[in-house]
Amino acid sequence: MTARSKNQRERNRKLKAEKNAKRKELKRLQKLAADGGELMDICSDVIEKKNLEEIKQKQLEQTIKEEFIEEQKSIIEGPPKKKKKITVVNDNTGKVHVYDTNTMKDQHGSYPPWMNIRKLKKKERRKQKITKRSQFRNGKIHF
Repeated sequence: MTARSKNQRERNRKLKAEKNAKRKELKRLQKLAADGGELMDICSDVIEKKNLEEIKQKQLEQTIKEEFIEEQKSIIEGPPKKKKKITVVNDNTGKVHVYDTNTMKDQHGSYPPWMNIRKLKKKERRKQKITKRSQFRNGKIHF
């Protein structure tokens, strides 16, 4: 066995163990809740008061962090880009289509009739390739 395949096996084992650990923990907690229902009723008041204070504190910290991150992103990216939309009225049918200039799709998700079909298919193949590549790099797809 090569070092590379060994590392891949270890990584995949860790991922699988993490997934299964969540399931096992949930089952264990459900079992405890079912068995100790009376205990949970008695102790719930004490637990709730402590947990509420902790939860509120954590939420406050999290909102502050999120606001800070948003501010930093807005500083880095600059003003948000607006998506331009073009409205086209079909002369024959009289239907109104609103096309997005970025994706070139209308409100129903279809492309305009003047676009070349081969170009559209090529564009979609590129998009699929990019998403597949990014999923593989992020660890969502395993081989």
